[in-house]
Amino acid sequence: MVKEAVLGFYLFLFISISANCQVKLKGTVIDSTYKRAIEYVTVSSFEEEKTLVNKITLTNNSGKFELDGLPINKRLLLKFSVVGYKPATVDLKLTSTVAYDLGNVLMVQSPNYIDTINIIPPITLKGDTIEFNADAFDLDSNAVVEDLLHKLPGIVVWGDKSITYNGIPIPNILVNGKQFFGNDLSIALQNIDKKAVNKLQLYDKRRFEEKIKDPEKKDLEINILLKEGRENMLFGNIGGGIGSKNRLQSQLNLNKANKIWQNTIAFSGNSVNITVNSLDQLLKNTTYKGIGVNSDFSPDFQRQGITKQMVLASRSQYDFNPDANQTNKNLITANFFSNWALKKIKDTNTTILLNNNYLDQNLKENSTLNVQDGASQLLDIVYTRQLNPPIIEQKKTKNYGFNLNVENSNNEVHNTQNTIYNYSGNKSQNNITSLFNTNNKSLGLYTYYHSYPLLSSISKREDKSAFINNLETNVSLNVKYLENRFDGINNGIYNNVDNPTLNQNQERLYDNFNSISNFVSNIGIRYKKWNLEQEFQFKEANWNDNVYDNSKKNSNLTHISELFQYKYSIKTKFNKDLILQKFPGRYSKNLFLNAALGYNVVSDNNRSSINYRNFYQSFSNFTPLLSLNYNKNKIDKVDYNLSLQYAYNQLYPNVNDYKPFYDDINIGYRNYGYQHQLRSSGTHQLVLAGSINSLKKYGSNLSVEVSFKIIDNPILDSIELLNNQYALYKIQTENNIKAFNSKLSFNIAFLLANNNTLTLKLFGNYERGNTFLYFNSDLQDMIQENYIINTDVFFTLINTLQVGFKSNLSLYRRIESKFGIMSNSYNSTFFNNAIAVAYNINKRIILNSNIDYRSNYFRKNNLTSTVWNASLSYRGLKTNNLEIKIAVFDLLKQNKGFYFIENPYEFTSGSRNVLTNYLMFSISYFPRKFGKH
Repeated sequence: MVKEAVLGFYLFLFISISANCQVKLKGTVIDSTYKRAIEYVTVSSFEEEKTLVNKITLTNNSGKFELDGLPINKRLLLKFSVVGYKPATVDLKLTSTVAYDLGNVLMVQSPNYIDTINIIPPITLKGDTIEFNADAFDLDSNAVVEDLLHKLPGIVVWGDKSITYNGIPIPNILVNGKQFFGNDLSIALQNIDKKAVNKLQLYDKRRFEEKIKDPEKKDLEINILLKEGRENMLFGNIGGGIGSKNRLQSQLNLNKANKIWQNTIAFSGNSVNITVNSLDQLLKNTTYKGIGVNSDFSPDFQRQGITKQMVLASRSQYDFNPDANQTNKNLITANFFSNWALKKIKDTNTTILLNNNYLDQNLKENSTLNVQDGASQLLDIVYTRQLNPPIIEQKKTKNYGFNLNVENSNNEVHNTQNTIYNYSGNKSQNNITSLFNTNNKSLGLYTYYHSYPLLSSISKREDKSAFINNLETNVSLNVKYLENRFDGINNGIYNNVDNPTLNQNQERLYDNFNSISNFVSNIGIRYKKWNLEQEFQFKEANWNDNVYDNSKKNSNLTHISELFQYKYSIKTKFNKDLILQKFPGRYSKNLFLNAALGYNVVSDNNRSSINYRNFYQSFSNFTPLLSLNYNKNKIDKVDYNLSLQYAYNQLYPNVNDYKPFYDDINIGYRNYGYQHQLRSSGTHQLVLAGSINSLKKYGSNLSVEVSFKIIDNPILDSIELLNNQYALYKIQTENNIKAFNSKLSFNIAFLLANNNTLTLKLFGNYERGNTFLYFNSDLQDMIQENYIINTDVFFTLINTLQVGFKSNLSLYRRIESKFGIMSNSYNSTFFNNAIAVAYNINKRIILNSNIDYRSNYFRKNNLTSTVWNASLSYRGLKTNNLEIKIAVFDLLKQNKGFYFIENPYEFTSGSRNVLTNYLMFSISYFPRKFGKH
């Protein structure tokens, strides 16, 4: 009955979509005299007796254009305009849904023509910057910037809120040349009133030389220019909710700005497993427009345990140069984030050793109750200075700044753990009750300087030598100090079934202090095709640990130690165009060689009052890299990329790989580390990658990557079941580990009838590799495989309906030993399907629903659950500033906390307490004011 109701619900939403028919129009704009194509012509569609644009596009380099979603049986005026030509107009009425070809549209040259028609020009070209006039587009009175983007030619707002222009990503949006209350695009797109916007500027923000060398590899950015006085603004969200089972949720954020300042104060509190990790996360999920089907601010029904959280945050940004543009900045930003969280986790699990010989005897059962009460405070101050000319003439750059951060955190953990070992030679039970307090403090400073050319002066470049003019420098310094205090008590009761003489009841006290100082400096110098990079790292770590057993000092865990670590690396890079062909307006080809040779030196010196922790090691190695990159770009059509790369690197063992500390409060388990000197592990990697990108508004993107890796002298785990103990060792084998990895990503966007859009994102990953394990002196060579397939589908009817479907399939396989006496094959599967719907019944009533189906499969055991949430909200007041919502979570009451954890030699299955069914009523108010009046 429930399934039928769910299907009926989504069928109702599908039937509710409007059935208005629309049509596509295409044509070609040519010069009336020379009969040649004209590019960048603005093609605007106006409904009869209207002066605001209905649809708009630009002609490509062949003069061709397409207009989608035009209404039938309505009189339309098409206007064609471009600098240097008289505007052309076409009056027509489309009477069928068949695509209509307008043929050739002739435009007459007239350099001095002045347009006298009273229609707002929707698009203006300034150099390589496209400006969209916001007032030229017909939108709802409560529209925001995101609604405007849906009207602009070439721009697609994908279902996951990423943005592209003719298939090219737009990762960043500025407002009046500055970041807008953080880094997330939604904060600007879903809050700023469309009526406050003057223009949207779209441009390639790369340096002048980069544009000349490769004009089609664009790094796009949007800058929103507000109308005069509209930078004085106030917006935000004030809301709260109360639910059954003592569930609570509240949030507040107020954002105020003028030409100089941006200030935010925010609060969030909840008992429904919503974790706020940053101020940006809170702001992007409480926007005026609403988040639709892409929230990461919803109750988390998959998380282990129940979490209560309160967050207090603020941000202030000051502009020393309020009249600066996007290339000339002088800003300082201070961020404060305070977090308190109480987590309660109940966990019961069983772990089995994966070998058929001992499967029935070798397992471990564990039950845990963990309560964490923690608080943290973070202060972050960022200064940014950019001294660059405008985008259109940017030939030199100078940037510098710093990032200062201070952090403090306190955490109290109560833990009760009961473990039953049922291993051959070890049948015992260990019960541990603990109370720990941890305090962490850190202070960090990162500073950087970038200049091109070296010692550049914006006003005087011609006075410098040609050599200096081609030098680019990057310098950075990163200094950080960390301090950790740890104290607590462990009570351990150990009972051994086979040997009662090993039974013990122990009380252990801890009073530990640890400090770490890190220093990292980087210097990079580039001269034409050559690049030299140097990095120096120094790390000093100090430990003063005091451990007591029943009031007596424990000599195995009490120690004073210090670690001195030095790392130096130098790398030379060279790049060269082997093939470079450019055919303006048609296509370009480029075959690019990139070669690098690095040299690394590493030294570790660990001194300790515990003898076995004293050691010194040093390593040095070369790290070569060689790659070939091919690109072919068919202007305004498609972009092809193919690359082949080889790289070599090394990994080094650390002190805990040799002799980790042994805390025998859990006597049934011990990590022995490695008894002898370890060598570094070398990694050879070969990567072949390719992509095909469609350079159209509704286009596609396909990328494929295949890599093969060989690891020399790998450091691996080894297990031995000793009498009364599960022992873990580190081993280093001469056998190579070989791993194969392949990735596929495919994205495509469609424009359907009725202004509907459909976006699809598909990701697949396949990994296969071998690994080794000694189990009681028997060597196993295991093959591991991982399959991951993720699918995201979003259907959108602008301002009416959003439907999102996400599917995640993960398969893990371990294939039977190649040699050895044990069989250890198994596989496990995790499958997750989720569908979410946001339906605007009208401008005030919104229906949201999402269904999440999960399945975990292992050894013929299949665990499933379905979580269905639904909400109904109403927007009140004239400007829709008031929202009243009622929501029901976990309608089917099926949420379960089962989980699987796999590794090469063990498999763990268990269950944890999770969030379950509840009802919540909430109310929110969105203050909004753009401008002084």
